[in-house]
Amino acid sequence: SMIFINPLGEITMIGSAQEYCDDGYQVQGYCYPQTLIPPIALNGVSHALGSKLYQEYGIIGYINLHFVSLWDDLDQQPRLWATDIKFGITSLHGAFGTASIITASETPLIPFNLLPTMPEGRSFVYIPIASHEGLKSTHDDAFFKLCRMRGIAFDTENRIGTLFFLPDTIVTGNVSIICMGRTRRKSLEIAV
Repeated sequence: SMIFINPLGEITMIGSAQEYCDDGYQVQGYCYPQTLIPPIALNGVSHALGSKLYQEYGIIGYINLHFVSLWDDLDQQPRLWATDIKFGITSLHGAFGTASIITASETPLIPFNLLPTMPEGRSFVYIPIASHEGLKSTHDDAFFKLCRMRGIAFDTENRIGTLFFLPDTIVTGNVSIICMGRTRRKSLEIAV
């Protein structure tokens, strides 16, 4: 979950996304909104940790809190286990910001709110880095032309589809991807 602690200690919940990890527990992608943990429970624990960080350590700013959700057979209820904390803005913040801007009903004025909010009824899958050797032998224009030919595009009217971000030129073999949909299932279908 992503929170922001302002200098007065007020905590804003930015959002939460489900992480998808490989067998080495490295994050390969995110899906918003998360569905494993009841939102009220996640918001409560995130707020409690944020309050503790501000009160005891004077920490302010953007914070990512990572949890593992597991089922407790003894008490027959889900449990949260905090596994990581990251300070500062991450690529996931960028994905939330991008998703909130492209799904906004009106073009935001500059400067826009640095605490992004997603409208109801929207979902996205974010893949921070997708690498493929075949991309190294192509060019940006050829890559995007091939995507259009295969129907991989972003519909600006309905604000759904696939967005690519190039951390460098396509010849590095790496792209970042956001797949927007009206539902979680549709976002996952677009991503796959």
